[in-house]
Amino acid sequence: MAHSIEDIERLFDLIEDKLVNGFSLRQSLKDEHISSKTFYEWIEDEDKRKRYARACTERAEKIFEEILDIADDSTNDYMTIKKGDEEYQVVNPESAQRSRLRIDSRKWMLGKMQPEKYGEKIIHSGDKDNPIEISFVD
Repeated sequence: MAHSIEDIERLFDLIEDKLVNGFSLRQSLKDEHISSKTFYEWIEDEDKRKRYARACTERAEKIFEEILDIADDSTNDYMTIKKGDEEYQVVNPESAQRSRLRIDSRKWMLGKMQPEKYGEKIIHSGDKDNPIEISFVD
């Protein structure tokens, strides 16, 4: 389906806004009934390509902030169990595991989305007479 220039701008604005707010490109295109082929044709335009790149950067920053929010959220860290007439507060392992999964998933995504900023850094040194040492730095 051919889109008018106004439609393209409106749809691109919507997609850009969704990306900035943390939605995936796939989901954003699906919501707006735009094919990925059409979208990639749109970003052949330099201005749209820059806007898309900026939206992706902003989305990564939002994901980074979400990691902090998840780590700081203590909701459901404890649960109450009853034994007879007594109630006890105990650590809720399911909540901790879920938070860890959410954080690890986001860290992995950030490392793939912006490896130069959030990926593991490999430091190597050496020359032809000395073997290269590889260290992983978090």
